[in-house]
Amino acid sequence: MKRFLLILAITLMAIGQTISARDWTVSSSTSTAEAVFYVTLQDNTGNNVSLVDANYVTLGAFVNGTCRAIGTVNTSQDISIFTFRFPVTTDDTGQTVEFALKVQDTTYPVQKTEYTLNAVDGSIITLTGGDQTVGYPSGSHKLLFTPPTVVQAKDGTLTMDVFDTVDLLETLEFLPEGATVPDSISTEVGNYLQYMSVDGCRLTANKPSSSEMSIYVSFYSNIDKNSVSAEIPVYIYNPITSITLTDPSANSLTVNVDDGETASKMEALLTVKGLYVAADYTGEIHWSLKEGDIEGVQILEDGTYVNPVLPGTYILTANNEKGSLDGVDITLTVIRPATGLTALYDSITVLQYSDLTDYLEHVYTIEPTDATHGKESVTYYSREFTTDENGKMLANELKTDAIVWIQHPDIAQDLEIKVTVVKGIPENKFPNITFDTKKEDLETVNRADGIKALFEYFRPEDLTQYKWTDFEWSTEQKSLVLIESPAEIYLKGFGTATLKGSRSVTACGFDDEGNFNATKVYSGYITFDLIIVQDLSSLSFDDFTIGCEDTYILTATTDPENYLLDEELIEYTIPNITVSGVETPLFSIERIEGNSWKITPNYPGSGQFSILYDSEIYKAINVTISQHFVLGEGWSWVAPYAGPVTLSNLSEDVAGSIQEIRSQSALTYNDPLYGFFGDLTIMGGTQTHKVNVKEGRTFDYVVDNADSYNGNETRISLQAGWNWIKNPYAKSHSFNEVFGEVSGLEAGASVVGFDEFTTYNDGSWTGSLQRINAGEGYLLYNPLLQTVYITLPAEINLEVLEPETETVSTLSLRRIARGNMPELTYNPRRFADNMSIIACMPEGVDTERYSVVPFVGEECRGEGKLVDGRYFITVHGQKNEKVMFRIYDNQTGEYENAYTEMSFSMMAGSIKEPVMLEASISGIEDITIGQSQDETDTVIYNMQGQRVRKDAKGLLIVNGKKTYVK
Repeated sequence: MKRFLLILAITLMAIGQTISARDWTVSSSTSTAEAVFYVTLQDNTGNNVSLVDANYVTLGAFVNGTCRAIGTVNTSQDISIFTFRFPVTTDDTGQTVEFALKVQDTTYPVQKTEYTLNAVDGSIITLTGGDQTVGYPSGSHKLLFTPPTVVQAKDGTLTMDVFDTVDLLETLEFLPEGATVPDSISTEVGNYLQYMSVDGCRLTANKPSSSEMSIYVSFYSNIDKNSVSAEIPVYIYNPITSITLTDPSANSLTVNVDDGETASKMEALLTVKGLYVAADYTGEIHWSLKEGDIEGVQILEDGTYVNPVLPGTYILTANNEKGSLDGVDITLTVIRPATGLTALYDSITVLQYSDLTDYLEHVYTIEPTDATHGKESVTYYSREFTTDENGKMLANELKTDAIVWIQHPDIAQDLEIKVTVVKGIPENKFPNITFDTKKEDLETVNRADGIKALFEYFRPEDLTQYKWTDFEWSTEQKSLVLIESPAEIYLKGFGTATLKGSRSVTACGFDDEGNFNATKVYSGYITFDLIIVQDLSSLSFDDFTIGCEDTYILTATTDPENYLLDEELIEYTIPNITVSGVETPLFSIERIEGNSWKITPNYPGSGQFSILYDSEIYKAINVTISQHFVLGEGWSWVAPYAGPVTLSNLSEDVAGSIQEIRSQSALTYNDPLYGFFGDLTIMGGTQTHKVNVKEGRTFDYVVDNADSYNGNETRISLQAGWNWIKNPYAKSHSFNEVFGEVSGLEAGASVVGFDEFTTYNDGSWTGSLQRINAGEGYLLYNPLLQTVYITLPAEINLEVLEPETETVSTLSLRRIARGNMPELTYNPRRFADNMSIIACMPEGVDTERYSVVPFVGEECRGEGKLVDGRYFITVHGQKNEKVMFRIYDNQTGEYENAYTEMSFSMMAGSIKEPVMLEASISGIEDITIGQSQDETDTVIYNMQGQRVRKDAKGLLIVNGKKTYVK
């Protein structure tokens, strides 16, 4: 198969690998002067090289890379003489002549091999620039050309390091010795393209291989167009370029004397990488002794074999074969192993929770006594005892004849020790125990089992293995407790009695001088107070319904009265609801004091809440978490999320507080005679509603169900223009979290709240509205001419914001006060509608210095907030009103009326085309603050040009000059 590939490679040589860069086109220059050369070819043995067929060989003369002539060949008497004749000019003076030989196959496609030839005697022909003759037919200029007949790797195999590039003409060997090397050869890598690549005569190793590969080379070798070809074995090595410690803390090794695996064990601590990181390295690690007795470690076989011969500590350095890396040091400890372990005790008894390692070193000896590894090298293991992170074997569980094996690193056979674990003597720190009993059971019912159960239930962690019967029990309060035996105890009254339990045990230990004692006697006792109280017979709670925004104090009623429930005996069952597919507790509960708990709702819903006390007394109540509307007088924008509000279900008092309710398509008016009059009968959760509460009243209502809320993603249909949208959230969230990822809206879309708004432009939202509050309603403007659909995210994925100090419920009390300017206060609750205006100042005005306040006549109707260089102004009012603007200097409190006026509508201006608020801003600085004017000759006008009385207040024109009169 390889032979076939070789023949194919010769027949189909790759373009660019065999075609020389020389141009053999003869220069067309003319001149009266000529250079004439007579040239013959001679091999390195001194024999002439004769042409067999001149059709296959061309000899050219080149000057500065330009072919100046092709030699005309004449063959006679076994010698071929090439005659060169070409014109020269004075520009050629001093130029040297180079000769090149081309051997080719003239069939299609033309294949050729070129050789650069030098004179046999090393001479160089230099042009004179005029007529010149070099040599003569029998005394020609001799060029050295020894036709190569064999090409091979110099060492039998071409070896390369990965990523190296070699020139094959310099690397391969051409025979016979002294043969002329061609200028280029054809090279094919065959099936090894992923490992090698060839560019002309340069071979590059791209990837190491674990086995031998081959390349195929060929060229034309002599004047009868014979070809030379060969399959060259190639091996690509991956030399070591990095030696590091696999674990920087694991840089040491301990071995026995004469351990023949020392080198491989040290290598196991290293991470060795080759130049090609994705393949195994092919070099060898070489070791050298850096520190230690040179007689103690033998390093053989060029550093690849390490034999420790003497105990001690040595530092050896790992490096690559060339020793060109920084090297990695390994600390090698050579030991003399121990030969045996002898038990001093066949078995021992220890106290529970003791450290076995404190005792085990006293129950055996090591032979020989001078072994390198003493008892500090011994380890212990057991299938029945646990070992902590510090290597201590702990006797935490009671055992009889448990097995502990003593291991020595030098000894194959482990030593077996039997261990019995017994309960020790606890410290006198047992907690008090409260025992509940009914009065009629005093002195008549044996309480031993009950007290025993409480004792074993309330044991501290370090007493968990003790049973009631492990002690002898007594008490001095015999008027309260009668102890006939550990199994027979009677309670005689209510109060506190101290019970004492005594115990003794024999086990391993140490005497006062620190000497080991396998039969030490331990004695001690524990005490605890038994608090005897009258038992609970019943408890009760009331059902409750609260708003999702509220908290509730749940209080238990007990019998006996004021019985304090033990928190550890209470088991709560809080109902869950499904929020966006996730099971979530309806509320959280926190005990605050006595038998009272604070209930904090999570989401709307309903269910049964229960308490099981002491596994005996059970009480369940019905709990509903819903939406709580608390609306003061005036208008509010609301959004039901926890169920619809059916107007006919409202109590007379609650219903009487409402004056009017509007949805986008329906409304109702609370007529004093007819009641709710209109086509809106249910305030549902699919859209925003505007609710007007009567003067001096408060609408305080908790929705009577929570069926509508589920917390899922909400899909909203938006018709062209304004939409009173649904706010599905039971908690308040950041505006950007709710609307930041909403798709489908175009520039000019706006979300409007009761007192703030935000608009969509260039893929982001900008404005004064920063949060979506639970229960508040919002309007959304769709600037498109068609219906679009948006999806609001599931609530459980949103961060909950803390309530604002001013909420929807309290905005009716809001007053905006700037200093002592009561004219800037306004009550937004007077109006159902608002207007959203995006405005700006003329270029060059310091907008941070000025505030914009909207007015209708002399009445303040809102405020403007500066966001990203634009004023976002919310105006509260109604149709047909004329809206004007005052521009206040925040530094002086002075203001000027803007020239801009507009009729009240839903919105005006945009981010890109804001309403321009033009005024003589610099003129504000000319306003003076004065007292009331009373001069008889003073003429006073207001800012609308109307003459006013002399006792007028505010910004006036007095004698032609703007003046602020207090």
